[in-house]
Amino acid sequence: MKWMKFNPGFLSDEQLVASFCVRKHEFESIVEMLREDDSASSRHRLVIGPRGSGKTTLLLRVAIEIKNNEQLSTSFFPVVFSEESYGVTNAADFWFEAVSRIADQAPSRQVQIELRQTLDELRQLLDIGMLERRCLATLLEFADRQDKRLVLLVENLDMMFKEIADEEAGWHLRQTLQTEPRVLLIASANSRFDEIDNPDQAFYDLFATRQLRALDQEECAVLWESVSGQKRPPEVMRGLEILTGGNPRLLSIIARFGAEMSFRDLMADLLALIDDLTDYFKSHIEAIPPQERQVYLGLAELWEPATTREISDRVRLDTSKCSAFLKRLIGRGIVDSVQSSENRRLYRLTQRLFNIYYLLRRSRAPHPLVQALVRFMDAYYSPDELQDLAVRMLSEARGLEPELLPLHRDALEDAVIECSEAIGRIESDPSGHHEFELAKLKAIKGACLASLGREEEANDTLRFVIERFRDKSDQEFQTPVVAASLQLAENERGRGNYQEALALMELALGRLDDQDEATKCHCHLVCAHAHLGAGNVYLAEQDIRSALSLESIRTSILGIAVTVLIDFAVVKGVEQALELVEQSASRELLFPLAVAFKKELGEEVRVPEEIEQVANDIQKRINTHIRGEFAG
Repeated sequence: MKWMKFNPGFLSDEQLVASFCVRKHEFESIVEMLREDDSASSRHRLVIGPRGSGKTTLLLRVAIEIKNNEQLSTSFFPVVFSEESYGVTNAADFWFEAVSRIADQAPSRQVQIELRQTLDELRQLLDIGMLERRCLATLLEFADRQDKRLVLLVENLDMMFKEIADEEAGWHLRQTLQTEPRVLLIASANSRFDEIDNPDQAFYDLFATRQLRALDQEECAVLWESVSGQKRPPEVMRGLEILTGGNPRLLSIIARFGAEMSFRDLMADLLALIDDLTDYFKSHIEAIPPQERQVYLGLAELWEPATTREISDRVRLDTSKCSAFLKRLIGRGIVDSVQSSENRRLYRLTQRLFNIYYLLRRSRAPHPLVQALVRFMDAYYSPDELQDLAVRMLSEARGLEPELLPLHRDALEDAVIECSEAIGRIESDPSGHHEFELAKLKAIKGACLASLGREEEANDTLRFVIERFRDKSDQEFQTPVVAASLQLAENERGRGNYQEALALMELALGRLDDQDEATKCHCHLVCAHAHLGAGNVYLAEQDIRSALSLESIRTSILGIAVTVLIDFAVVKGVEQALELVEQSASRELLFPLAVAFKKELGEEVRVPEEIEQVANDIQKRINTHIRGEFAG
């Protein structure tokens, strides 16, 4: 996967305008500033945001608007600098770069020829002061000939200043930018930097700044649909927002990779995504100077926000040196800092997917907590994609063809039709040799109908399986009967028929052998849910304990496990629910839930940003439930 696919600089104006769907508020703010600008009171603009936050796209979109908007194009001429303007070491270089950019972007062939001739002459000047004056004079002469003000759109101004060795360069630039109304600067930076924050520095108070925040869930949904052409449910987009940290570049990459995937498939294939992007991630890491990279990777290995001392201990580096490197990494926009409740400064990577990439690829055995988080997010943020729980269980059971099982809701209708046709052929065969096939197909059809919301049809189909095959002694009939019982019990519990749901679970548990721990876990969770609905908290707790004492919960039933534990926390208390989680065999998988419970109890918890975001969502769900609304 080549980086140029994600670089907006390679898009045509038409493509960029068509793809520009977020950062519209920031765009309108800059355009409105240009519309209202009277030159006497103009103020330069600086857009600040980490790499991938959309700075390049925003500045290019402004340039296109200046060219195409009738009002703006009569007053302004956009001059777009290169994304990386290497070689600017003094004020003369800055203005020479501006002349060079105008020569490439001039409105006519004749003007381009003239400017390129001028550039050849300027290259011969060895006196820096003379070069600065001549370049600036060339720019202003061009502005006068066009009868327009020049809008310089400069990327990575912070990085440019790091390359400038001339201490007077900033003051030279400031003097021109403050006194010359024909030049307006709109720039970007990866983070705030000393030249704009320090009163002793040249650019202090010269810019009106705007910080680009991470995209929220709604903005992520807009960008995802624009890139992939697909809409996703709000819960799924929340999961993608957390995974990417609301970073537009990373979200666009995942949207291109997983356009046709369900959230579950995308999570299951996260290693493939990481592998596909290895060159991109490696180039990002390799661009960091070696000692800074050591600190960066040490922080990635820690994953959770960490103090300078913790990072320096990890990478075996003096704390003062570590602190200096962290400051540089912050300047690059790839690390940021937060204040803990204990008033300690904590550091973390800004692009969360880089952290997951590192933890998944750093050894042959991927980080267990990352894997657990991915499984948890899979279940928690894709409820619509996991409604066919019995169908998913069937795909993992013995003797079933997985190609019959729909993994996407848009395939459920087709599956019902296919099952119905196959059932019709079996029922028309007088030999009666295909009873197991009939039981299996009826169970699948019933589960699909339930997922489609066709509850009465589903219940009739599921009851047929239970009543026709429950007394069969052959072991192979266990799976379809148990699956039908589970799905029907879920349906009855949802309708408030708790005793009927419990009776169905008693039937299912009675048919299970000791080896099928995953299905037992599912049955106990359905029982616990029904007991909670009926007000039998003690019995619900016993079933929860039974479920959580078994093998690690499968992703297909993790959603119901979380819902049951949240319901139990509301009824019995968060502290008791936390105790159940921490004593369970699945405590690592349920770690985000434990974090949510601890936060609800007022405990100080320091965890990776992704886990904290998931825990925050669970807390909101708990509080919604406490207010009397249904949580799951």
